[in-house]
Amino acid sequence: MHCLFLGVAKWIVMKLWIDEGILNNEKLKIMQERADLIKFPSDLGRRPVRIATGDGFSNFTADMWKTFVLIFAIPITWNLLGEIDRKILAYFVRSCKILTNRELQKSDLNEAFTKLLEMNKLIEKKYGQKKISPNLHLCLHICECALDYGPLSSFWCFSFERMNGILGSYKNSKRNIEPELLKIMVESSFLNYYLTNCDSNILNTTLDIIKPRKSAGSLAALDDFTSDEYQNFLRLSLIENESAYGTERFPGLLMKPRQETCLPNRVLDLLVEFYNSLYEEHFVPIYSITGPNNDIVVISKIIQYGRIRIGADIFGSIQAARHEKSSYILARFEQEDGTIDTYPGQVQFYFEHTIYLKNSSSLTHSLALVKWYRPVQDHRTRYFCQVDDDIKSCNIELWTNGFYDMSRDSIIPVHHILGKFIKCDFNIGTRKIKEYMAVIPLNKKISF
Repeated sequence: MHCLFLGVAKWIVMKLWIDEGILNNEKLKIMQERADLIKFPSDLGRRPVRIATGDGFSNFTADMWKTFVLIFAIPITWNLLGEIDRKILAYFVRSCKILTNRELQKSDLNEAFTKLLEMNKLIEKKYGQKKISPNLHLCLHICECALDYGPLSSFWCFSFERMNGILGSYKNSKRNIEPELLKIMVESSFLNYYLTNCDSNILNTTLDIIKPRKSAGSLAALDDFTSDEYQNFLRLSLIENESAYGTERFPGLLMKPRQETCLPNRVLDLLVEFYNSLYEEHFVPIYSITGPNNDIVVISKIIQYGRIRIGADIFGSIQAARHEKSSYILARFEQEDGTIDTYPGQVQFYFEHTIYLKNSSSLTHSLALVKWYRPVQDHRTRYFCQVDDDIKSCNIELWTNGFYDMSRDSIIPVHHILGKFIKCDFNIGTRKIKEYMAVIPLNKKISF
């Protein structure tokens, strides 16, 4: 928190780019206008709103710097920087993307270290040794800390600052704060003890009124998940060796708005095609039945949902208008040549559907109806912001704003949802401007 965001990020923007005149007031206003156009879900924290205020980036907190680096920095500043500064930005954003992830691989840490080292070399090359701050040196040791203590999210100061906020929200006399906070904790501990050990129904009902709230988020979602089950769920989202059917357990739940409805015939046909590709049985839609046959009939009745929670991430849909900004998801598909590629899409709605098999058993599937975006034709355009011909060096990809027609791939098990992304407009060219959609993937909030 202090080294990467309040230290390095702030130093690069304020001391290198603003103080050296690379980002002037006019460019800061352009950045603010671009940032205001980005659709930003409210659950990601505070939007950077003071980019062009005062000397620039006025009163930015560590969380706002984190949001700026991981989401806003490249889309709104890329064409305002020179080649070396673009590399500095790309290396730093890629490193932060890796280090803020809840799951870390040793190979990823090696890549983060290499990118931070190259960033330092570029800063020294362009701006001189005097611009190498202590935090720029200290950030080279963050990967060692991750090897010793695990993902940074398990010990960074954001958690402690949040705990300070929770403790500060408890009512106290403003005189003996510490003893009063301890007294509140002890009382809560006694309440939990009596709630779990009392036999009296009357006492249990009474204490239930004043018991603390249940834990929420990724930890609560994984309470009844074993390690093996959770690893299997992760493999299903990555499409590694096997695909999900939609009947498997997942660490979350489907959420309101909820309604029972029927699928239109064109979507029902897609669902039938989905089942025929999964099972060895033959399925037919209910509207095509004219007499007795041996096929399994797929009814159109579903339970439709507007949102879904997977771990601590809440995904929205078009059906839930208030949560449309969270409706943009990523999923992986196997291509005709056997390779796997990640596609962005927008969820129309989530639904549960039950099929009734010939042996009188039934299977309930948790599925999502998604419209998928079309890719750009040129590989270099898709990875326009890459440096050193490394497609992993940048955290955004460029796609078209158009959708594919609805097909069998429009229906996926919710287990195949890889994560969320934020979309924004991205223009290429000066005379003949071409408009694209920038896809900015978000790290999962799920705990490992």
